[in-house]
Amino acid sequence: MTNMMIDYLKAKLIIDAGNVNHYADENDTNRNHVNYGAVISYADVLRRFGVNDIDIPDYEDEGCLRIPKIVIGTRTIQFEH
Repeated sequence: MTNMMIDYLKAKLIIDAGNVNHYADENDTNRNHVNYGAVISYADVLRRFGVNDIDIPDYEDEGCLRIPKIVIGTRTIQFEH
């Protein structure tokens, strides 16, 4: 059951990171920041489950946050901009 929850949280983290970038493209800072909050919250919960090898670099782009990639263990997910 724990592995299923970890996989679910990883998927949600990746989906919401994509949403962070989507709302940055739409210049919707409110939804952009809400989704970023979800991303860092999922990462925190994953770390509490023992998944400590998570890297989520970010940067600001005209008031919105962007996530160029996510690294979870040996897996890297690149986002286009």
